[in-house]
Amino acid sequence: MTRRNTWKAVFTGKDGTVYTGTGTFLPLCAVKASVPPALDGSWKGWERAGCVQMGLRPEERAEEGAGDEKYRGPEDLQASFRLMWDADALYLGVETGDDVFLPQKGRNNGFMGDSIEFAFQPEGVLNNSAAKYEYEMFLPDGEKEFVLSRRFPAPSGEVAGWRGIIHKPGVRGNAVYQIAIPWSALKTKAFAGKRMSFSLVVNDKDLSAVPFSGKRTSFLFFDGINAKDPSKYGDLLLTE
Repeated sequence: MTRRNTWKAVFTGKDGTVYTGTGTFLPLCAVKASVPPALDGSWKGWERAGCVQMGLRPEERAEEGAGDEKYRGPEDLQASFRLMWDADALYLGVETGDDVFLPQKGRNNGFMGDSIEFAFQPEGVLNNSAAKYEYEMFLPDGEKEFVLSRRFPAPSGEVAGWRGIIHKPGVRGNAVYQIAIPWSALKTKAFAGKRMSFSLVVNDKDLSAVPFSGKRTSFLFFDGINAKDPSKYGDLLLTE
């Protein structure tokens, strides 16, 4: 689910004629929600959404940390995500199993601590120069409300008014991130069959004694965010 594969379809007609076709794509789908899913840290209303595991292969991890900041296996970090949509918003839910929840201390550069980053190319244009919409979502140390910050398009800065939550259930450093992304913010409209592209990063910081300099472990759903390149996003299809 975290890399494109070549698929082949074969159809045989009643007259025995055989039709074939091939394509290289990623079958990631966001299913339509009849009512908006919960954004309270639970997964009520998300039941129909497929759950995509992250970080299972080495190429899905950016292990930028040193020493004890390095990825140590599933006991250090696990992550998965789900996607749904309706006429108003695209819903992203991320769940982490983490030994330590360590956020950035301030309201800038939240990606340096435990956080998520997500990005879209609303029309699925896999091109380096295509318009991109990139955000980071984090919970500053000591604060109760999450911060959502936009990097692209300009101007960058905090975004207010979006519905979402970062919920810490109190088990180890586990966390649930849930956000409703308005279609109006992506300057596009939703419909079943719409193809777009998407990238996601889950950041994990473990040691407060090590400077918040970006040296951390990250799980990647495609590398378009780190590369700042929409041609490296993954495919996303909106379905009924």
